Amino acid sequence: MNLSSTDLNLIVAFSAMVISIAAILLTVITIRIQREHNTLSTRPICFIDLFDYGNHTSVELYNGGIGPMIINEIKVSRGVDYKENIIEWMPKLDEGLRWKNYNSDMKLSVIAAGTSLTMIAFDAEEEHNEAVSFRNKIRKIMSELTVEVTYSNIYDKQLPVVIRRLDIFGRRTSWDNSEDQKEPISAEVTEEIEIDETVSSEDSAAKGEE
Repeated sequence: MNLSSTDLNLIVAFSAMVISIAAILLTVITIRIQREHNTLSTRPICFIDLFDYGNHTSVELYNGGIGPMIINEIKVSRGVDYKENIIEWMPKLDEGLRWKNYNSDMKLSVIAAGTSLTMIAFDAEEEHNEAVSFRNKIRKIMSELTVEVTYSNIYDKQLPVVIRRLDIFGRRTSWDNSEDQKEPISAEVTEEIEIDETVSSEDSAAKGEE
């Protein structure tokens, strides 16, 4: 089949157009793959860390991912009421006491990978009775709170909301330096004691018969 020069030019032009479209599609796909890779390689992971020691009580936001974490919103709730931080839930400091650290406005704060942002922190030495009493008071309040964090990565992609109850602080609220308080015996221990007493009675009766 003989092709005219016009037909050849049309074939060349069509081929060039197909190649150009394919190159554009390949570029778009490559950019999308690269963007997804960049998003995954810079993804932050939010952890709400709770610290409750004898002389230190604090709540921190920790970025355990590999990219910067941008805080979009924080809700600290008790029931249906909520505030934007923990400090607003706290009572007024007693005279002579101070917070070790706290943040009242964390919106749009950036937390680098492997670092933390303190929401609230209070230190109390055991020999300081006023500080210990205040520490126990804030523990009780914090045990009723729930923290909810909405955050995103540097590409403004919102990541799953993180929610954590602070009820762990409630386990120590009964330790109010009362020397008369005794640790309650668990049901399992009580049952074992009752079984031992029954066995002891039977042993005593058997010895009496002998």
